[in-house]
Amino acid sequence: MTARTPAQTSSTGYRSQAYYIHNENTHQRLKAAWWWTREEEGSSGSLSALVERLMIAEAERLESLHNDGERFPPAPEDARGVDRDGVARQAAAIRQQRRQRSTD
Repeated sequence: MTARTPAQTSSTGYRSQAYYIHNENTHQRLKAAWWWTREEEGSSGSLSALVERLMIAEAERLESLHNDGERFPPAPEDARGVDRDGVARQAAAIRQQRRQRSTD
């Protein structure tokens, strides 16, 4: 296992986290919705603030559905998910590369 550098904490106390969104349209759609509603009452002043609110709401929903509304214990430091669609895309690309090599 490779050691990972922990997320950096800024002088303001914020931590940097990176997430990958496979569909650019998802990001653009959320960004547009935030932009055009950012001055409405109850809206988020920044896209980061909106994403944080959405993440908290989803965590609360999952806790409610699967853990009697209680917070789950912390996930392991090296916890990572597997995107089944991403795995399928990668496998298809590898098969295509192998087919192409065999015809070259």
